[in-house]
Amino acid sequence: MHWLARSGAGVVGGAVAYFPEEENADTALITVTVHPDHRRRGVGTAVLRAVVAEVARRGRTAVEAWQVDEGGAGERWALSLGFRELRRMVLQRLDLPAARTDVPVPPGYELRSWVGAAPEDVVASYARARNAISDSPLGEADYEHPDWTVDRVRAEEAARRRQGVEQRVVVALHAGRVVGLTEVETRPASPEWLTQGDTAVVAAHRGRRLGLVLKAHMLRWVAAELPAVEAVLTGTGTGNHAMIRVNHALGYRDVRTWLFLRRAVDGL
Repeated sequence: MHWLARSGAGVVGGAVAYFPEEENADTALITVTVHPDHRRRGVGTAVLRAVVAEVARRGRTAVEAWQVDEGGAGERWALSLGFRELRRMVLQRLDLPAARTDVPVPPGYELRSWVGAAPEDVVASYARARNAISDSPLGEADYEHPDWTVDRVRAEEAARRRQGVEQRVVVALHAGRVVGLTEVETRPASPEWLTQGDTAVVAAHRGRRLGLVLKAHMLRWVAAELPAVEAVLTGTGTGNHAMIRVNHALGYRDVRTWLFLRRAVDGL
């Protein structure tokens, strides 16, 4: 759901709230934004009041504020309302022409890629491998990762098709099974940007630089087939030092740090 705050003919603030339907069904994920010229006038509070009323109406007991800039006005405002920090994430950007892509595939592995739907012969192991993201360092564990199954993969793929979102996937295979993966998305409204999705490697196959290999192959593929893409954006938990090092090795640079904050609805 979306909310807008208007002053005269102009929009001065707003919010978006996501309501997870399976895991995290007790929580609403929210972002509140106020134009800098209209802050400290109660706009954010009015918007948040409307959001919280809807959150409570849906029976959610907690809200998570996502992508709050570290050290910014939003952080100070949220902390004053009793939100507590859950985790931090660094936003990183890679300008595609500067990407490093010359990373060899380790012996015993092969790479495979697709656009859209996962091939039938690997979709089951792909779904299992997606669950490897669940032990990535996230900070305080209020957020529950999805439980990936073949049915859930197919439902997500169908949702992306309805939205006009193109997903590209590169996987690492060992003995015919997916043991690592990386995913990116392109959206019709912003073809010059590529958004990095999950990158995960099954625990038994870590330590072989597969994350670096997968991402490098993805960047080479995108550069060859999507000339409109100028840059890639990704968010990585600040405690996930291994993935941050991988991204730096590929040419990513740190842009900003986001906070993820949580508070009970009761009393807000």
